[in-house]
Amino acid sequence: MRRVTSGLAVAVAFSLVGFGLTACATSEGESPAQSSAPASSGTPDKSNTASPAAVPTQEAVIVVAGADVDGLNVSASGYVAGVVENGGKCSFVFTRPDKRVESSRDAVANVVDTACGFVQIPIDQFSKGAWQVVLTYTSSDFTLTSTPTDLEIP
Repeated sequence: MRRVTSGLAVAVAFSLVGFGLTACATSEGESPAQSSAPASSGTPDKSNTASPAAVPTQEAVIVVAGADVDGLNVSASGYVAGVVENGGKCSFVFTRPDKRVESSRDAVANVVDTACGFVQIPIDQFSKGAWQVVLTYTSSDFTLTSTPTDLEIP
């Protein structure tokens, strides 16, 4: 009679092997495979010990910033790494020496970060040339500002 080993048993066998254990799942009448791994001394192997999770860097990040291909708007998007919360505000501030344009929106918590979403500003609010954009996230607990991103308005 032929027996089919379940996927769970195979997964357990592979998991145990990954931890250096010498157990395996077998069907009736079969003997477990001999392992060439040394027998366990009972002392935990510190090389397999996971290090504590590092605290993620908290920073505002610009994902996209520039003039849209249709030439009608300037768009930007971003997120806040290392922060998961609702109630904050994201402000995209576009500057050049003689002008400032700003667009803000509410931030929304994601699973692993806080989304700032996407802003669009009519291109007629910008003059042609070099600009910089900065994303600033503010909440009751944080004020984070991105690294400036350069953009060119055609």
